[in-house]
Amino acid sequence: MSEASVRAAIKTILETVPGIGRVHDFDRWSRSWSRFLELMRELPGGPVNGWMISRHSTSETAETLGGSGGLGTVRVHHYEIRGIRTLDDDAASEHDFQALIEAVCDAFRARPDLDGACDSIVGPGNEYGVQVREVGVDDFDMDTLYHTCTLWLYAQETV
Repeated sequence: MSEASVRAAIKTILETVPGIGRVHDFDRWSRSWSRFLELMRELPGGPVNGWMISRHSTSETAETLGGSGGLGTVRVHHYEIRGIRTLDDDAASEHDFQALIEAVCDAFRARPDLDGACDSIVGPGNEYGVQVREVGVDDFDMDTLYHTCTLWLYAQETV
């Protein structure tokens, strides 16, 4: 297990969610807002529907290992998953965006060890699965509104 394999597993699982759009396994940035939005589109000129994964922090603790009586190191990686999607008020797109967030939560709940990439998806405060930290609307380019969300996911591994 490693941070790189955990991140790869998160990306792979996100990509299985129907309608997820474009998934990046790192934070994308650009000095040009139009360039950034292009990075978040599935198809050139299409609607924005993108996701980014970034490690926010990692904590390490020493813990007694099972029957061996030895000490091991438990690392808890804290990932931030951010989504952005074009808002369409006439189509009540908030319903679709909220449903997509729930589908993301379901996908990770169904894979509690990220397909073997970690021991569990339990955080330091016993948080389990995806934590929906913030859902909102933003007007980044002043012409279009976008649904946005920030999700947290913890991945625990023993090293």
